[in-house]
Amino acid sequence: MISYSSTLKALRLVLLAASIGGCAPALAAQGTSGCRPNDTDRTKSTINYLRNLVSSSDTNRVRMRSVLGVQSAQANKVTLVTKTVTCQTAVTALNGVRSEPNAARQVFVYTWGLGFAVEDPALDVPGMDHDLYIFDKNWVSKSIVNGL
Repeated sequence: MISYSSTLKALRLVLLAASIGGCAPALAAQGTSGCRPNDTDRTKSTINYLRNLVSSSDTNRVRMRSVLGVQSAQANKVTLVTKTVTCQTAVTALNGVRSEPNAARQVFVYTWGLGFAVEDPALDVPGMDHDLYIFDKNWVSKSIVNGL
């Protein structure tokens, strides 16, 4: 028989673990997918990378866009997405690329109007660069940028 006291203790432990570990990992562990809260340093770095990638007229960047399947756009069009439904769609697309159909994720999603880029910090390996998954505007996988 489970007592009220033991149930209350268990609930306190769950709440404590969530507050120590942060909300995004706790939500992902419960099976909720969506937008990860903004991490200013990381998202700023990725936005700067994408702005340079989509807008540069440098021959190497133009070639890189072609290889990655990224269309050019104005730099100011690159933004961080915060709409839950878009982030959930991004999770579904990322799960398809990674052959992990039921994985719950909290992701960063960026757009420039003609495509999307998705990062899942939970996939990061400490001390290593991270990956950026590129999709067209219809969520068709185009490429993976390694080493951001």
